[in-house]
Amino acid sequence: MAIDYSYLDDAASQVAPIKETNNADMVNVTIRIDADCFLLCDGEFTEVELKAGKLSKVQLPVGQHLLEFVDLENSDLKMEQVVDWPELGKSYLVLVDGLEELIADYQAKKAKADAERKAKEEAERKAKEEAAKKEAERKAKEEAIRKAKARQDVTYTLSITGVQNHLQAMITLRALYGLGAADSKRKLAKLPMDIATTKSKNDALEKLKKLNAGGVIANVLAVNALGEIIDLKK
Repeated sequence: MAIDYSYLDDAASQVAPIKETNNADMVNVTIRIDADCFLLCDGEFTEVELKAGKLSKVQLPVGQHLLEFVDLENSDLKMEQVVDWPELGKSYLVLVDGLEELIADYQAKKAKADAERKAKEEAERKAKEEAAKKEAERKAKEEAIRKAKARQDVTYTLSITGVQNHLQAMITLRALYGLGAADSKRKLAKLPMDIATTKSKNDALEKLKKLNAGGVIANVLAVNALGEIIDLKK
């Protein structure tokens, strides 16, 4: 089945043809505006760059048009003006004010927004620093408390390093730790050896005194929970 394209012809007939212009269809226009900008005519870029406060002479098409004066740095900032040049070859004057104020107002608002943004960022930065400082102080305090507690948690290890009198040593071990003769003999044969641990300093020193008085050469090693050796003489 053949496709009917006749509807395209109907649509094309409804589109107004573009009117080509030549120098005979142009008028001479002198323009002065209060800010540097680009000139657009009916939405088309004219390649004309206007300087603030200076008279610029250009040729533009005859008839009614919409002129747009667009800021060089921000295309969202622009002034619009409807013009009508009915007579060919005639000279026309276009004076535009307000673009400079529009740009200045935008820049002032942008500067204020930038300042507020920077102030907010600075406040957030300081808040983070303060929070980090407080967190560090909290951790340091917790660590100090932990270490203080750890230094108070001392383990006393009694060790036998030698024997002065085996019989007396065996009697002493039996009396202090309930060891039989066989156990005492076996342990005393493997010196040095740890015989006991305690959390009580008084108990450790008392047992040390009895061991040394009971035919045994012994000592006490005091170590806290941080692994630091404690000087019992202090």
